[in-house]
Amino acid sequence: MSKSHLIIRTLILVPIFAGCQQSEQVTVSGAVAKPGTYVYQPDKSANSYLEGAGGLTEEALLDSAYLVRGLVDSSGKEIIKSVTIPLSEHPEVLPGDEIKVPTRVYDVRLDTVRVLRDVRLVHENRILKIPTGALVSGWTERGVLVALLLGRGKVYEMVDTAKAVWAFHYLYVHLHPDEYSRLKGFSGNVIDSLEALEDAHAIHTRTRTQLDYVRPEGLQLPDTGYWRVLLGILLTPRSASFPGSGLRRRRFEDGRVWTTFPNGRQRWQYPDGRVEVILPGGVKKETRFPDGRVVSGYEQQVSRLTDESAVRNGVAGRAMEQRTSERVTKISAEVIPDGTIVTRKKEENEPAIQPDGYRIVKGEDGSSRETFPDGREIERNRFGQKITSWPDGRKEVRMPVAYSYPGPLRTDLAVVNSLPDSVAAGEELTVSGQLHSEVEDISIAAFLAPDGSVIKGAVRRQGRRFQARFRFGEVGHCRVQVQVVLPKARTFTVSHQAVVVGNPEKLEDEVLTIVPYPGDEAAEQFLIDEINAARRRIGRQAVLPHPNLMHVARIRLEEMLALGEVSHFSLSGLDVMWHVTTRRLPFSQVSENVANGYFVETMQASWMLSASHRSNILARHWTHVGVAVAKDRGMVWGVQVFARQ
Repeated sequence: MSKSHLIIRTLILVPIFAGCQQSEQVTVSGAVAKPGTYVYQPDKSANSYLEGAGGLTEEALLDSAYLVRGLVDSSGKEIIKSVTIPLSEHPEVLPGDEIKVPTRVYDVRLDTVRVLRDVRLVHENRILKIPTGALVSGWTERGVLVALLLGRGKVYEMVDTAKAVWAFHYLYVHLHPDEYSRLKGFSGNVIDSLEALEDAHAIHTRTRTQLDYVRPEGLQLPDTGYWRVLLGILLTPRSASFPGSGLRRRRFEDGRVWTTFPNGRQRWQYPDGRVEVILPGGVKKETRFPDGRVVSGYEQQVSRLTDESAVRNGVAGRAMEQRTSERVTKISAEVIPDGTIVTRKKEENEPAIQPDGYRIVKGEDGSSRETFPDGREIERNRFGQKITSWPDGRKEVRMPVAYSYPGPLRTDLAVVNSLPDSVAAGEELTVSGQLHSEVEDISIAAFLAPDGSVIKGAVRRQGRRFQARFRFGEVGHCRVQVQVVLPKARTFTVSHQAVVVGNPEKLEDEVLTIVPYPGDEAAEQFLIDEINAARRRIGRQAVLPHPNLMHVARIRLEEMLALGEVSHFSLSGLDVMWHVTTRRLPFSQVSENVANGYFVETMQASWMLSASHRSNILARHWTHVGVAVAKDRGMVWGVQVFARQ
């Protein structure tokens, strides 16, 4: 690499290696096993220094590693400027350079609440006790990094446990994921407590700045065995107008609890189970009821509009008549426990009501809701979906674009070149693009909508670039998907493109008929029937429900519910293959689909619109299946386990 000189006014900046003996060293810092200072050796590469420092840690981000070089003035004594050079450019290492390897950071998800009972922790030669409360775990891709124990507790001396020396309102525990087992003995079932999550988020936002392994972008993985406990108390709000900083709380003798938040929200909890949240800005109040209903009301603004119109009075001259009408702006929403969201969008005018009882409300965002005399309702949301509801609870969902991908696309993980709108039958179709550095693997697949089987492309990779070729001998409406795999087996869809092959008939709209949730067993039978119906449409043999696989699917479902998110792994990192193997079930191959959604019908439709899940459902070699479904926290959760005997 050629060396250049940077001239600033009369100062000549040169590399720092032209210094004294102390600079004949190279510093290696960050995510390496033995960070420190090492003797400079000519012609030694940056990778060699990293190896000399014990190699990278598991949390290292090598693609983001860089070299820091100080530039000094012509005297070689004073550092004027530092420059950074990515290691990907293979820079020459000079005396005085520092090689920095960033450490991976994680976003914390506080989304699961468990019952907490009889907590007894030893901390700094004292005993911390919480009789009852709630445990909110901060999950990351590596496991739990923070845990909040919400509940009034006391501190006791080890030598005298009869008298408390201090009290607290919560414990904030920062830990290595392996230490989370120390809390499991005190936690019980998962509960639905939005209030606990609200408190936990407020406490975490304020406390995270005090942690040891924290960066502006997120938390780093602590060292093995790390365990730190922070005790916190909640001050009393000063007043409704100026409650004070941070999370504050006051309990009244009549059972009411008043909580104020740093962002200006205020929450009132009543003895009858009602919860009222007063939000800053346009929303006046949100009320949560014990039966699961949530009603949000926005402030109503009424403006009077004057329309002057000329009215001839039949005689010479004019009389002016003023007509005044009211324009109402109002927003409200109600969430019903079965997951249905009833919304009333922003209304420019009052709802139009016909004499026969027909009513229509239109929103500014293009949404509308029509109510008919026979009890039917038709809602068109801003995404173009048309949802028809009948009085008996049935629903019909008509999608705006037939067989489009139902979830978000991670376009930040890969750049996929646009495909042509159509190709002739037998014509070659090339899928190409470039991957993000974090991607470990890639798969490209295609299928014909609505019923076609999955065709997997042979992917060729050269560095970060990739390419795959397809030929479709059958005319139809093709969907081409690109999926990538990140570390820890995280899989994401990055592209879903439609290509018409030949000149097929028009693809009919995608229409789903929704019925009220029929219960777990009926929902499981529905999925089994849908699986075999899809297999029969392409000539595949039906898969048979197996009691042992049904049991495994139920266990996997319970693990997901305990985790609070859709995952192929349990809290302890176990997957479906582990369950099948340890039970010595007579299956040589097994695979799994997992998902959640508002309805079991849309959940199955989403699986069929994902190439990897569709491939599982339609694979020729499966002989048996196990299914588990449950409705929890307003969502339907499902697991499908396929096996070959």
